[in-house]
Amino acid sequence: MSFNQIFRKANLKLPLLLTLFFIVITNALFVSCWVVAENFDNKKDPSGDNFLKKTSPSGCELVSETLTNVVAVRGLVSKELVACSVYSKKEVEKYIRDTLNEQLPPEKLRHEEIALKALGLLPEEYNYKDGLISLYLSQLGALYDPRKKQFIMVDWLPSLLQAPVVAHELTHALQDQHFRLDKLIDPKIENGDLLLARLSLAEGDATALMYDFSFSGLLGGKKVADLAEVDGLVGQMQLSSRIISGLSGVPKFLQRLLLFPYSAGFKFVHFYLKRGGYAEIDKIFQDPPITTAQIIHPASYLKKERTGKKIELNLSGGAKIIYSDVLGEFVLREFLETFSIAEHVIDSIASKWQGDLMAIVQENQTNNLKIIWLVSYGDRESAKKFKDLFNLPSLGKKFSVTFGSDDHLVRISKEL
Repeated sequence: MSFNQIFRKANLKLPLLLTLFFIVITNALFVSCWVVAENFDNKKDPSGDNFLKKTSPSGCELVSETLTNVVAVRGLVSKELVACSVYSKKEVEKYIRDTLNEQLPPEKLRHEEIALKALGLLPEEYNYKDGLISLYLSQLGALYDPRKKQFIMVDWLPSLLQAPVVAHELTHALQDQHFRLDKLIDPKIENGDLLLARLSLAEGDATALMYDFSFSGLLGGKKVADLAEVDGLVGQMQLSSRIISGLSGVPKFLQRLLLFPYSAGFKFVHFYLKRGGYAEIDKIFQDPPITTAQIIHPASYLKKERTGKKIELNLSGGAKIIYSDVLGEFVLREFLETFSIAEHVIDSIASKWQGDLMAIVQENQTNNLKIIWLVSYGDRESAKKFKDLFNLPSLGKKFSVTFGSDDHLVRISKEL
């Protein structure tokens, strides 16, 4: 029985099919999918089969058939077989820990935690590393590892969800074979905004394929490229993030960071699918977006706008940068949201972002640390509007702010 047939027999309604959460932690990819249903016995297939049984080693039998179908929909030839394994929860936890240890050095993880807490994006009491491991473990449903060229299913994934999850992951396998995901999303690249933009392309592509593969029959026979807009589908993704099990104790910023590659990435890919189908997406992989601003504003990629101005931080007195990153428009929006800035104000200010640099700086004589965030705008008026927000008590009490080397650049700082 096909996924669509099960869906209809179970009397599931499209707005209640909430399919999401897939994230890259460096190169490790994972997805969580689930179903909320009305008039639905969650233990038995309406046809009489137990369709929520857990994954068994035979679950890998789906890979060969599904890969053939994914190739037909996506239009990318499979260059090699995709190895498949089924992992237990214990094996998955070991995989996550090993990946974190191998690809995120402890110092980098610690500095990232310091920066996110200094900007108010994480609560002070939150244990970043343990929280990430717990989050990934609770949400993981499957993964494709570009380093090992291996697809991994978890042994607790309900069988109803296996087909769309496998299709999503095998899309990543095809991306890897043609566009080298391990190079495209390389944790050695010290630009978080660029990495998130590239991840959004990969996730948007795989999410579009998943809809085309599994759910087009529920969309009136239309493919994603045929839809005038996908705001409704994206809205379901965002709604799902509020009710998903395992996220109740997760900081809002991490929840939104988790969702962004799927929601914004899906809208970006949809924009270009309408222009030329998946062949257009293949072209974009050859020259991928480099900022989340380009993902948020898809037309800007085509125009080669919002490419991220390179910002330099000049220090004196022997001070040195011990950690730096580019945060981008997405993080700028989340920063302002954290301090309860009105949505229309956030949009008017963040949409004018032209580049930034965040750095943790160590003073020479005292070894004291401070965070400095330089944000560049295309015009003085936008820069001033951003700077003036720090007159609000919620921001002014926490940060110092001045214009930088010119009146298009805003300098935010905070002692740590």
